[in-house]
Amino acid sequence: ATDLSAGTGTQSTHFALFEISITLTEEGLPNYEDVIRMVFQYISHCLRKATSEDRVRIRKECEQLALLSFRFRSKSREDNFTEQLACNLTRYPSNDVLCGPDLFFDPLDWSRIDEIIDQCFTTKNLRIHIIAPENEQPGLADGTVWKEEEWYGTKFCWQPIGDDLSQSWCDKSVPCQAGLHLPLPNPYCPESWSLKAPQEEAAAPNKVIDSATIQCWHVLDCSFGAPKAACHMQLTNFVCEASARWAVCLRMMLEVIQEVTNEEAYDAEEAGLVFDISNTSAASPCCGLRLTFKGYDDKMPKLVSNILALIGNLDFSTPENQAVFDLVKEKTMTDYRNRRFQQPYHHGMTTASSIAEHPFWDREERMEELETVTSKDVNEFKKIYLSESLFEVMVVGNFTAEETAAFVSDAVASVSPKPLSPPNIPKLRMTKVEEGTTVLHEQLGPDPDALDSAICTQFQLGESTLRQQVLLELLCQVMDKEMYSQLRTTEQLGYIVAAVSHNKWQVGSLRCIVQSVHPPQYLEGRLEAFLQKFEAKLEGLQAEELTEH
Repeated sequence: ATDLSAGTGTQSTHFALFEISITLTEEGLPNYEDVIRMVFQYISHCLRKATSEDRVRIRKECEQLALLSFRFRSKSREDNFTEQLACNLTRYPSNDVLCGPDLFFDPLDWSRIDEIIDQCFTTKNLRIHIIAPENEQPGLADGTVWKEEEWYGTKFCWQPIGDDLSQSWCDKSVPCQAGLHLPLPNPYCPESWSLKAPQEEAAAPNKVIDSATIQCWHVLDCSFGAPKAACHMQLTNFVCEASARWAVCLRMMLEVIQEVTNEEAYDAEEAGLVFDISNTSAASPCCGLRLTFKGYDDKMPKLVSNILALIGNLDFSTPENQAVFDLVKEKTMTDYRNRRFQQPYHHGMTTASSIAEHPFWDREERMEELETVTSKDVNEFKKIYLSESLFEVMVVGNFTAEETAAFVSDAVASVSPKPLSPPNIPKLRMTKVEEGTTVLHEQLGPDPDALDSAICTQFQLGESTLRQQVLLELLCQVMDKEMYSQLRTTEQLGYIVAAVSHNKWQVGSLRCIVQSVHPPQYLEGRLEAFLQKFEAKLEGLQAEELTEH
């Protein structure tokens, strides 16, 4: 399995459905019965036999985190808040309507909890939904008849759960699967939530570390009155873009890290800390991994240090990690293959980027390299990548400058990078389109079944500045509305019509995107006609209209 979630779904004052969703791998799908068996083992051996100490501990953690979530919650939309209050009126006493979902905790009644487990969490109360291609559906009886859903024609079938299978799932004499256990104490639960500055407007960023391996900026910002912070960290080394193979190794490194940090990230998220990792950036250079940490500041340094230490010590070729590597390699290959089925406008934007950006490794080049990449290759790449790296860090929120410098330095020490040598300093280039020059690229879409065509017209504006970025965003705000009104609503060209700003590697561009069943030559003509009409409208734009935008 690759994903699991559980909790109450549909519910009212009279009933509730407890839903467990598990995403299975190709190997897991035929063995779904064993997966369900483990679910029942967890219920009977872990939940039902939990000690009162564990139950009290878990309950107190939930109460503390719910209290923090309620106390420091961000503002919600008025319509959503009103709808939630209307629902709360039917579920909670009048004094608890505002805080009911967060702070209304009944006194613990362990016997009642055990009674619910015994009565409701059984195969008699069980419905299983298996969603998979028709030719991959496991365990179907001979002669199974497929039906079609009325509105969308979705095929489905159903059959009862056999008595033998049901009894085997409920057999409590079978030893519990190794590794199943209740949640351990969460190391990221905040213990302090005091503010370290007045609630006033934050100052400009200050550089608190300036070395050959760490460039760290800091802003002490408590203007929202919440003990929270954000830490953005980029590990830069141009070796990631030196070849298509190294680019694929970085992708595999990213995917494995995401898998092996799942448990750590889950604990952190439960405690109000969100961790994310990527290897892309829509606007700024990103030659390497980009780590983001957001949430309560109290245990954030611990999470940052743990994640970097894990990355530094990770060996992709151990038996356990080799299994993870094989899993994510299959997943990544599927992702590359499926990209050919993206919408035509996606292919247009990707091709525009491949023409202008250097280096750029396309889907076919990456797929070819991925076929032969091994865990040993990724180990070798990680060694080269981390041996020289520039850590570029931005910390904003409830941290002082001293605290920021201390925890960033301690975290990076676990990797101990050397300064970037000249070959590993990023060299990111954009093809310059000379003024008055038009470049035309045409290609067939990779999906033979796609009916739509698309055009992506890009106007290069030159080196990006703050003023240019603001003007470009304002232009797109005005232009996008007019484009949609004319090309989508009036001319009915298609649903996908947009004017978007594109800033990459310090070069600004305006992209106009249209997707339709009409041929691209026709779309280009209609877009050209719109641009001429829009230019006249823009020149006559009144100050009041511009202020609205």
